[in-house]
Amino acid sequence: MEGLEKGWSDVTVPDFGGALVKLIGEKEEPLAFPPYRAGVSGLKEIQVVLTRRNTFGPLHQKTKYAEACHPGSFVTEGDDWCEEYVLYEQGLLKKPEIRR
Repeated sequence: MEGLEKGWSDVTVPDFGGALVKLIGEKEEPLAFPPYRAGVSGLKEIQVVLTRRNTFGPLHQKTKYAEACHPGSFVTEGDDWCEEYVLYEQGLLKKPEIRR
């Protein structure tokens, strides 16, 4: 985060895929709940903490966003089976807004 290491930055993360966003500065500031906005001194980095969904699944269900994930979700067959991986979008999905 070149040029932001000194001073205060107000950061808004409008859209991301993951469990939470961490602003790394003089202190770590987690953004886990809307409106995903915080201030940090000496901003060095923005990290997205991903979920385990794309690693452990269920990966072959046609229904991308199910209401719940339970042991039966991992036994995909019949009309709900999809040959391709069905993955969630993860990472920063829109450019963060940084104000000094």
